[in-house]
Amino acid sequence: MNLIKQPVQVVDAKNNKEVNNASKTREKSEEVRFQGKNYTYFLVHYKKTLSGNKALTESTVKEQNDELIESFKKGQPEAQFESKTIQEKVDDINFYKTDLKMNLENNISQNFIIYRTILNGYEAGFTIFYVYPTSESDKLIKAFKNSKFKK
Repeated sequence: MNLIKQPVQVVDAKNNKEVNNASKTREKSEEVRFQGKNYTYFLVHYKKTLSGNKALTESTVKEQNDELIESFKKGQPEAQFESKTIQEKVDDINFYKTDLKMNLENNISQNFIIYRTILNGYEAGFTIFYVYPTSESDKLIKAFKNSKFKK
């Protein structure tokens, strides 16, 4: 897998009008991406929490999922979405796990498994992306579920 690390510019979209918040003082998000074969990716993004919250809330995760789906719809208006969010523990840490499937035309789907939590004062998201289940995507899922985090 190839490693790509880059800062992320945060742009808020409210009422279909983009508001660039780059000038506001806040912690920048960081993104680390691993690209595998067969359109398989593992993406990590994190940013310092400014609110001091020790855990994410279900409503925050739902809002993030809705924003993600809306951003996908802008590029793929014909796409249909299936989404399910549950709580799951990894290394004794509570995560919100979202299984998101974006169904496109011609029986093609894009699958996202997104784990979100707050770790040591950082809001962290871990995304596994694949088009078709492969041994590589299965290994990524298993590797994440066996992860150990500094507490």
